[in-house]
Formats: sequence, structure tokens, C-alpha cells
Amino acid sequence: GEIGREQAIKTGMLGTVVRERGDLGEAERLAHAAIEMHRPLRGENHPDEMPMRVLLALIHKDRGEYDAAEEILRVVVEIRTKFGGPEHTQTAQALVHLGAVLVAKGDFEAARPFLETAVRIYREKLGNECIYTVWAESILAGAFARQDQEGDAAHLFRRALAVRRSPVGMAPEVAESLHDLGTFLAQRGRCQEAGRLLTDALALRRQLYGTEHPLVADTLVSLARLRRAEGRVDVATG
Repeated sequence: GEIGREQAIKTGMLGTVVRERGDLGEAERLAHAAIEMHRPLRGENHPDEMPMRVLLALIHKDRGEYDAAEEILRVVVEIRTKFGGPEHTQTAQALVHLGAVLVAKGDFEAARPFLETAVRIYREKLGNECIYTVWAESILAGAFARQDQEGDAAHLFRRALAVRRSPVGMAPEVAESLHDLGTFLAQRGRCQEAGRLLTDALALRRQLYGTEHPLVADTLVSLARLRRAEGRVDVATG
């Protein structure tokens, strides 16, 4: 009973760590294993299973399998809403994950109401400076950026970086904000500031993940595009 539940939770947590290291195949195996351990104990669609479902959706998202990720996350939102209510922070978390997939998919109009609702819930329940509020705002900023709402996007990207650089922040999130704001500014011709931000993001991501991680590659791509726009070829390879 309880031992089996704890083992399922630990397996899911290990899957999360493995995904962050970039091993999506092993992370997927662990996510499925955690779900199979859990279902005989609590049944299908129990709230305790939702973190494992989210992990599986994030793996699909990492692979660019957005339809599969969206399908899983819509179920997660439905179950979180049913058990916790529409204003619960766990519902907000599911809405952010779903909104992020829709942004990645290019469906910005569909993403915005989910993200705006999540931001409102987090602000009301946890406050403006909470890391979860900033996380939701940073995803919403990405939607704004792709809909040419540059002022709103820039404000949220800069706010996210400022909060994440404070003592409550963590290095992976700081790197993410450096990358997001740098990429946003580079796309709008703000090359000098963008270059500083992306260089810092690259150094931090290399320190956190090593040289072969997909997130390092993402920042290298953004920096390479910036250097090409500047007419430079000394892309960050050092």
C-alpha cells in the first residue's frame, strides 16, 4: 500500500531528474513504470498520478510531439479541476504546462486564456514574487512575444529575470530567463544586450548541464543567429 505508493513517487521523481539530464528514453520508461506502480493502489485518474502524467507530457513536448503532450495535459487539467477546484494552485500548474505546449505548438490564441488564468491564480494565492507566479508569467511572455505584444512580453521577461536572480531563485531558472530575454531582444535587433544575456545563459547552462545537453544547444542556436545578424562568425564555441 503505502510502500508501493512511495516507490511510485520516487520512480517518478527519478524520471524527472533523468529528463532534466536529457535522457528522454529512460525518463519515459520511468514515467510509465511509475504510472503502472500507482494505478493498482489508487486507480486510474487519481490526483496522485498527475505528476507522472505531467512528466510523460513534458517528455513528449521535449521531442516535439505536441499533440500527444496536449492530449495528456488536457486530461490533467480536467482531473485537477475536478478534485481541487478551478482556483487551486495545482490546477494553475496544469494550465501553465498546457499553455506552454500550445505556445510551442504555435497556437498562441488558445494558450493565452490558460496562461492568464494561471497567472491570476498564482498572484492571488501565492503573491507576485513567488517563483511559480514568475514561471507562469514567463510562459505568458512567450505567447505575448509571438503575438507582437512586445511591451507586455519585455516587461514579463525582465520581471522574471529580476525575481529569479534574487535569493529565492534557482540557477536553472536564472539560465532560462537569461536565454528567453536574450533571444527575445536578439529577434528585435537589441544585439548588444542580447549578446551579454545569451553569453551568460550559455555559461550557466554549460556549468549546470555540460556541453551536450539540449538546453545548451538551444542557447548556442540563439547566439549563433545573433552573431550572424551582427555579421560575425565567431559563434560561442569556446
